[in-house]
Amino acid sequence: MEANGISLPRALKLFFLSVTVISVLLVGLLLGFFWLLGQGMCGNHLFSQTISPDGRHKVVVFERSCGATTGFSTHVSVLNWDDHLPNEKGNILILDGSPKDVAPNHVWQNNNTVVIQAAPDDGKLVTDQLYRGSALIYIKFAQ
Repeated sequence: MEANGISLPRALKLFFLSVTVISVLLVGLLLGFFWLLGQGMCGNHLFSQTISPDGRHKVVVFERSCGATTGFSTHVSVLNWDDHLPNEKGNILILDGSPKDVAPNHVWQNNNTVVIQAAPDDGKLVTDQLYRGSALIYIKFAQ
């Protein structure tokens, strides 16, 4: 049987192919939308940075905000000296509140050790050591 010069089995194949393509496109759009609602809504604002004695690394303290329904938080990361601040959470310590109120003091003890003036239980400790390139950076906490 033919409808408008196209056989019925071919018409069904075209219909199902069209539905499949449209479904895949809709799923892709929805995934992109949810990504924008999540990570894409967050932003980081640099508060301070301190370069290591050998100039290879830096400690950055920054404020992270993820939209109107979340509060501000203070994050601490160790980065390579030439890295830009990524749109990610801190890799050392996360504290509730604005950096102007809760930012911990920090000092490089040597090229591979940074001392942070905060108790680890003051916030969410992410790690106490991490690799930056081939260097292992140790994090010490002091009251």
